[in-house]
Amino acid sequence: MIYLIYNGIVSALMLAIFYAPYAAAYRDIRGGAEPVVVEPTPSL
Repeated sequence: MIYLIYNGIVSALMLAIFYAPYAAAYRDIRGGAEPVVVEPTPSL
């Protein structure tokens, strides 16, 4: 049971880290910001 909870947390964190740049770009597009070049740099 503990393993399932731990596995769920780890997978959720990995998904959040993987989708963070796309979510930021989506917010910029929806916010009506001017098109900018987005370098693939991790934002921590």
